[in-house]
Amino acid sequence: MGAERQEVLIMSEDTTTDLEREQPILQTRLAGASECEMADKFELSRERIRLILRKNAGMFSQRTHQLLGEIRQADDLEKKWTVVDLLDALGLITMTRNALVNHFKWKKSNEISLRELMDLAISPKRDSRPGYLITPLLSLRYVGTRGIWSVVNGLTKVNLGERCNQEWKQRLERLKGCRRIRGGRPYSWSQPYEPPPEWLEEMTGEREI
Repeated sequence: MGAERQEVLIMSEDTTTDLEREQPILQTRLAGASECEMADKFELSRERIRLILRKNAGMFSQRTHQLLGEIRQADDLEKKWTVVDLLDALGLITMTRNALVNHFKWKKSNEISLRELMDLAISPKRDSRPGYLITPLLSLRYVGTRGIWSVVNGLTKVNLGERCNQEWKQRLERLKGCRRIRGGRPYSWSQPYEPPPEWLEEMTGEREI
């Protein structure tokens, strides 16, 4: 019997009866580990990790719903939230989520405020050139333009509270009014403001309650 076939059989048993074995995997995910890191740590295939995460998706969904309620109720731009919790609550694409988790790990920062995240997406600093907008996310490794729109979309579709929503709305107006975006580093490269169609559709919808 091949190794892959053996793993499928073991996986079938574990995902239905061995909850204790899954708990360390789930806790590692909650701590911010990527699927690749989890696969290496527990010596499992990425597919098996994905199946375990999908099986327990309800737990993550409930946790996210609770956190979004806390964020909305706090309505505080300066309040610190656990990095992993906040990024998961915003529903970022996996590559962007992992890139930001690693970025904050490198900075040895486990918590971040909504203002700090907004500053990464749309900087309060003004570019000296008309029509240019500073988006520090563009300078982060493995984020790219797709990641920028993932963060922008995440902050746009979620109800952050009245005051936080207003702050983000003002930044969005600046974003929609620009011609080019550039990274946060001096002399960083720029590119045209070209939001994907799905983001434009999201802008016409309602925030999550």
